[in-house]
Amino acid sequence: MKRIKNPVETYLVRIVILLVGLVGLLNIAINQWVPAEFKSYVSSISLLLLLAFLWYGYERIFHFLLTQVPVIKSQYKLTNGEWTIFITFEDDDDQGEKTRTGGVTMSSSLLGIRIEGKALLNPNTGKTTMNNWYAENGELVLYDNHEIIYYLYKIPINEGIADDNSENKFEKIGFVCVSREKNANAAFEGAFHDISVKSGLGIVRQGKIQLIKNDK
Repeated sequence: MKRIKNPVETYLVRIVILLVGLVGLLNIAINQWVPAEFKSYVSSISLLLLLAFLWYGYERIFHFLLTQVPVIKSQYKLTNGEWTIFITFEDDDDQGEKTRTGGVTMSSSLLGIRIEGKALLNPNTGKTTMNNWYAENGELVLYDNHEIIYYLYKIPINEGIADDNSENKFEKIGFVCVSREKNANAAFEGAFHDISVKSGLGIVRQGKIQLIKNDK
């Protein structure tokens, strides 16, 4: 079986190699340029700083690298910015098609496309039906002259209030796949499927979705 190449894994390997290389260069610099009488002090300080990094800072630094370093693929940049989302679906209440709309902020990182969903509104009543949702690592792929975005989204029960277990408290989890012709500068259109997971597997909902990039 051919090994699947993940660009995120490749970048992480390069980052680790870079960090190891920097430590090696620091040791060479100490040996070459620091006077002999100060080498022990400088080496001790360097060791303490490295230990402090490993103990206190590695998680923050790697989180920064994963979420803030420029994107893996240049085409991801076309998704960056503010978008408007339109959703249509039908429930089992026999009330016909329902519509939701709201704002979406997309950005890109080593993990892929990061999506922050804002409040969803019922345009007929103006009432908020959901306060927030997010997707951590969406993907943009090019296939058969089309641009395709797909992502797994999560709707937190705690409405974004951070706590130690917030990542495990979801109301719903769903999947979106939308597409458009390459370089069409048009809306992405497709479908969504989600399932209620608040108290075990529950209601499954599906419908149509449209993503339109807001003009600057």
